[in-house]
Amino acid sequence: MWEKFQPAWQRFQRWWSTLLRQVRSRLPESLNQQLSDRALTGVIAGIFVLVLWITPGLFSSKPKLTPIAETPPSPTMISPNSTSTSPKSTSPKSVDTKPAVPPELSSPAPVKSVSPNHLRQTRLPRQSRSVHLPLQNRLLRLYHH
Repeated sequence: MWEKFQPAWQRFQRWWSTLLRQVRSRLPESLNQQLSDRALTGVIAGIFVLVLWITPGLFSSKPKLTPIAETPPSPTMISPNSTSTSPKSTSPKSVDTKPAVPPELSSPAPVKSVSPNHLRQTRLPRQSRSVHLPLQNRLLRLYHH
């Protein structure tokens, strides 16, 4: 199988050697001395890959972004002084302008008095002790003042 590709490979090597000589003729002498043929080949291959990677992004059009979900329309508030202009409506509708408050938010829970001894005896999970300790110390200081 190698015999089939050997002539093509040899032609490619000759072409590549010619290309390297042309590149070296344009480089400063200091770089010519520092870069081996293998290193120069790596630099050329890297530049080639970089050009192939960047070029499609330069010439392609940006895709149009489509929204995944539309925002729902905001609810309209009807003031009690407004009149309906709709021809279907013949009687004024009763509109409750006071927003409904869930019972758990309507009145705050009573605050329990906690003694400093109770705060000291409170056992916290091991991973949350470091988080709650500064808060616990502040509460103790506030309680004593």
